[in-house]
Amino acid sequence: MATQDDTPLTPAFEASPGAKPKLHILLAEDNFINQQMTRATLTKKGHTVIIAANGIEVLEALAKDHFDLILMDVQMPDMDGIQATAAIREIEKQTGEHIRIVALTAHAFEEDRDKCLAAGMDDYLAKPVRSSELLKNIENGGTCSVLAPDTAPDVPVDLRDFENRCSGDQRLIGQLIQLFFQNYHKYLADIREAMDRRDPRDLEYRAHFLKGVLTNFSARPARIIAARLEEMAKDEKLNDVESVYAALEEQMARVRLCLEAVITPTPGPC
Repeated sequence: MATQDDTPLTPAFEASPGAKPKLHILLAEDNFINQQMTRATLTKKGHTVIIAANGIEVLEALAKDHFDLILMDVQMPDMDGIQATAAIREIEKQTGEHIRIVALTAHAFEEDRDKCLAAGMDDYLAKPVRSSELLKNIENGGTCSVLAPDTAPDVPVDLRDFENRCSGDQRLIGQLIQLFFQNYHKYLADIREAMDRRDPRDLEYRAHFLKGVLTNFSARPARIIAARLEEMAKDEKLNDVESVYAALEEQMARVRLCLEAVITPTPGPC
C-alpha cells in the first residue's frame, strides 16, 4: 500500500466524545524519525496524519482521500516535493480546488523559499521545524520562515534542544533514540557503499538523509560533516571523501555515546 497509517510511536490524541480532529493532514516525508516526531506533535493536538514517503505516494493518497493540508518535504526519492506540488496544481486546474501545501526543507535560505513558492506551495518551514512553529503555521496560517544562524554548542548532542524538539515527551525521546541505535550501522553503511561505487547522486541522497536524522537529534558537529559530504557529492568532488567519512564515523560514535547516556544516565560526553 502506498501510504502509511501504521501505529505511531506515541498514542494518538483521543478526542472527547463528539469532538472531531481539527485537520486531516498528509505528511510527505521519507525520513522515519522525522515522520514520527512530526506525527507525534500533530496527533497530540487532535489532528489526524497519513504518511507518504515520496511524491508518487502523495498523488496516490490524494486520489483516495481528502486532506485539509499537505506538509511536503522537498527532497524525496522517486518524485520530490517540487514535482509533486506541480502535479497537484495541474490537477487542480481541472477540479477548481486548492489544497494548502506547506514546504518542509533543510535548504532554508531565501532562494529556496522562493523556489518553493514559485512551484505552487503556499508556505514554507525551515528544518529543523520546532513544534511550536509547526503548530502555529498549520493552525493559524503562519508565515514563511528562513533558517536562523546555527548557534548550537559544539557538543555531540545538544540534549536540551533535542528534548525541546520532542516537546519534553520522554517516551518519544526514548523511542527515537532506540530507532537511531537500530539504524546506526545502516546509516554509515549506506554512505560507505555509495562512496565505494563512486555514485555521487546516491551519496548525496544518503548524506542528506543522515543530515536530517542528526538535525532532529540536535547533533550539530556530526550534522555539519554529513552536510559537507552532501555538498561534495552534489558538486561531484569526491577526492577527499575518505577523510570526511572518517570524521563522520568519529562524530557518529560520539553521538551514540551521548544518546546511550540518556537511556542509562552515567557521567558522559554530554
